[in-house]
Amino acid sequence: MTILGIDTVTRLNSTAIVKDGKVLAEITADEGLTHSSRLAQNVETVLKRAKTRLEELSGIAVSKGPGSFTGLRVGLSFAKGLAFSLGLPIAGVSSLDALALRMNGTAGKILAAEGVSKTYDELICPALDGKKNEVFFALYAKNGKNLLKLTQETNASAAAASEKILQFGAGTVIFQGDAFSKFGGVFSSAIKGAEEAPENLRMPSAVATAVLGSGLISEGLAGSFGELLPMYLRSSDAELGRKNG
Repeated sequence: MTILGIDTVTRLNSTAIVKDGKVLAEITADEGLTHSSRLAQNVETVLKRAKTRLEELSGIAVSKGPGSFTGLRVGLSFAKGLAFSLGLPIAGVSSLDALALRMNGTAGKILAAEGVSKTYDELICPALDGKKNEVFFALYAKNGKNLLKLTQETNASAAAASEKILQFGAGTVIFQGDAFSKFGGVFSSAIKGAEEAPENLRMPSAVATAVLGSGLISEGLAGSFGELLPMYLRSSDAELGRKNG
């Protein structure tokens, strides 16, 4: 199965081709949220590097959020248009799931966990700057070759997120994403074991998006392009303005 992965939820524009779990090509570059001007070109380039034609793709995996409202719209619109034109299945992948999977060697599955059943010595916390003094975050713990998803994606202040994390009694909490650079002081003062992930694992990669999307597609869990919606968590400034206008 050959999957095109697309992730545009942050400043990074990431595209990748993954075939049966093997990375054929990847491009990840800081586009400063101007994804619309480079995404098509990056997809074309990554296909050439992977020596893969569009007609050879088995499906498309795209990050559906949470993340930048603009980046999400660009990535989803492009991926849905491409999937429709090629008649391919498309899988929407949580950006936080994909980030967490990077700490697992970009392998395995994300398994649902029911509530707080135990405490963990180590947690993985992908956390993106949600603006408005909020973070988008979720919690994960390693479980053999897989990851347990302990909480769903949510938005909260850094202080409230820290309180949620402490409910799991973790000794070490490894933060990914761009929220730690902004709210690291809040996290570190509340959580003694707070630390930032290695630099090469902090930010999104379309490889992880493609790996998770491939699993969804192979299990028949991918929806149609019309069913795929962004995971915003809260309304954008424009939407709030319309509601309040």
